[in-house]
Amino acid sequence: MLRKLSPLVLGALLAALIAGVMQVSPAHLAQPLNRAYFALAPGDERREAVLLPSLWRETCPDCLMGWYEFTLVPPVGPREDMAIYLPGVGQNVALYLNGEFLGQAGEFREASGRHHAAPLLFEIAPALWRGTGNTLFVLVGADPPARGLMPVAWLGTLADLQGHHRMQSLLRQHVIRFLGIACLILGLVLALIWAKRPGERRYGWLALAALAWSATQLAYTVTAPPLDAARWEPLMSAATALAAAAMLGFAAELSRIGWRTRSAWALVLAPVAAMLTAVDPGGALERALGGGLQLLQTGAGLMLLVAGWRAAPGIRQWLLLPGAAMLVAGMADLAPLVSNPAFHYAPTSLLVMALVVVGCAWVLLLRFVQSLEVAELLNIDLDRLVRERTAALEAQFRRVQALEREQVLIRERERLMRDMHDGIGGHLVSTLALLEQNGETRGAVAEAVQGALHDLRLMIDSLDPVEGDLNAVLAMFRDRIEPRLRAAGVTLRWRVADLPQLAELGPSAVLSILRILQETVTNTLKHAGAREIIIEAAAGLATGEIVIRISDDGRGFDVNAARGGRGLGNLVHRATALGGRLTIDSGPEGTAIMLYLPADSGSAPATHHSSVGVTVTAMQNETP
Repeated sequence: MLRKLSPLVLGALLAALIAGVMQVSPAHLAQPLNRAYFALAPGDERREAVLLPSLWRETCPDCLMGWYEFTLVPPVGPREDMAIYLPGVGQNVALYLNGEFLGQAGEFREASGRHHAAPLLFEIAPALWRGTGNTLFVLVGADPPARGLMPVAWLGTLADLQGHHRMQSLLRQHVIRFLGIACLILGLVLALIWAKRPGERRYGWLALAALAWSATQLAYTVTAPPLDAARWEPLMSAATALAAAAMLGFAAELSRIGWRTRSAWALVLAPVAAMLTAVDPGGALERALGGGLQLLQTGAGLMLLVAGWRAAPGIRQWLLLPGAAMLVAGMADLAPLVSNPAFHYAPTSLLVMALVVVGCAWVLLLRFVQSLEVAELLNIDLDRLVRERTAALEAQFRRVQALEREQVLIRERERLMRDMHDGIGGHLVSTLALLEQNGETRGAVAEAVQGALHDLRLMIDSLDPVEGDLNAVLAMFRDRIEPRLRAAGVTLRWRVADLPQLAELGPSAVLSILRILQETVTNTLKHAGAREIIIEAAAGLATGEIVIRISDDGRGFDVNAARGGRGLGNLVHRATALGGRLTIDSGPEGTAIMLYLPADSGSAPATHHSSVGVTVTAMQNETP
């Protein structure tokens, strides 16, 4: 409880201190001049005795200019520089001592100046004093007359009053102007944040309050406004009303009381009501509006107290302190409006509200920093989870890769075992049978062993990485078969065109193609008695297939009779396993076996011509 009450007490003391400092008088330094004669012209016999401060709204509601006459007692002792100090006058003033001009503030014209917030100091040279009968005339001009004000004047030494004048000028002019610029910058920053995050309405409310207070503070320090008082004063009142309503909306948003609709209505109605003061400047409407604005400010202070009371410990004091200061400042400015506005030279709210805006902006900054910290913690946790999941996925991927490699090795091992059983195993079994048969020649055994050796070479060739290049596969077969044909006295004619890539051309497919080609050439050497073998390959136009054609000029055979045989069946089975087909054409002039393989879609064959028995591309690289 003590932690909650201490910011309240501190905020109230701060507002009371500011109010006291801004309203302090030089009573300990100078002599008050609070009695004078008022007349519309100097020496007018109809002059009236008045007590100061004098508010024209009550004493002379139709006056545009008036003269105040004072009788001064010259200083006793050594003559030193004296001065007249005015805490603020409404609106222009000129001073004359014994008929000599001392100085003036503001121009006496339609667009009159505003010096109610500007402390004034007029120096009196020692030579201007007379022995007796020193008369001081003060000319005051105001437009509209309701704004006319003559405060209590102070007579003292120049040295004593200069310090007080500097302090009051610093507080009521320079400090307020500095805080106005600070509120302007802060309001622009908050407006940019709200523009990026329109859902955060508290930034918008506080940005509007800061900008409106900036306009109020900067306008308060202007002594020569660009507009006449009839237009300048309502604009100032509208800016003040807008700032108070926006601060009420911010406090309602922060305290979550549920006054968003009421705050929005206040935001619209308060500036409109302020502009209506132009109808009766300085009248009852303006006084009522001033009281209403102070009540708005007081209500905003109460809401800030509620929000601070509910806030977390790290933010609580930054809401309770400005809330208490705002509440006390509103009451301090409301009291003179109720009792006698003539004493209301410098509203305490001008200083307190700027500090309140800064304090509320600090609260938003703290909340923003806390949100960033929470986001950073969430990012750290998320990063840790991502790293853990990534590590788990990488481990799982490595396990899957290991299993895939193992499966590939198993399948390749099974394929090799099957190929060795079907190829080399068959040749070795045939060789063993030949050895067991009496009467077989050594030539037959050598031929069987040679066939096993050829099959082993084909298996080795099939393991070369051809990367889908069928031309490379056919070139390997040519390198293997050409010496064998040359030894048998058979001429090889090679007519292979550039073939498209085959994506599925793996070791198993390569071995099947090589075995089809080898068995075809071997059968030709054994049974056909051919003198010439032609191997052609091209990409078909009509079917989109790759055609490999092996033809010879030897003795043909009866295809129907041989169809049930094991050799021809193996050729057809291998072609079907490749996804292709095999055709055989045999007659007295020779035999032609054609292997059709499916080509990849999108592959482009070379230039097209016709050849015997099938539409193919141009046969290239012919070897006689």
